[in-house]
Amino acid sequence: MELLRIGVVGCGAIGREHINRITNRLAGGKVVAVSDLYVEGAHQVGDPLGATVYINSADLVNDPDVDAIICTTPAFAHKETVIQALSRQADFLRKAADDNRRGFFGAGGNRDGAGKKADSGRLYAPI
Repeated sequence: MELLRIGVVGCGAIGREHINRITNRLAGGKVVAVSDLYVEGAHQVGDPLGATVYINSADLVNDPDVDAIICTTPAFAHKETVIQALSRQADFLRKAADDNRRGFFGAGGNRDGAGKKADSGRLYAPI
């Protein structure tokens, strides 16, 4: 099985839980990069894993060593990261969406400008 190199955007409680599951319970995946606006928190999570720590999601998304991205930021902050990931054509792995999907891509639907679909309703659903 090929190792899936995962970047996690958001290192708060939800991000840490996803990182814990990837690191300790799942086979075939490894967290190789993390980002958070709270740099100290990102280092607390990323340094023990040997993960690259970024202070913004754009740098993580554009890291060629990242195969897939999980976004665990608050719902209002998902859109920018998802659009960045889609423009790079990276797999985007995301936690289940909140009830307000309109806040995810706006009232126009859940497609980016290039017409790629972003599945925001399944746990760890690659697009």
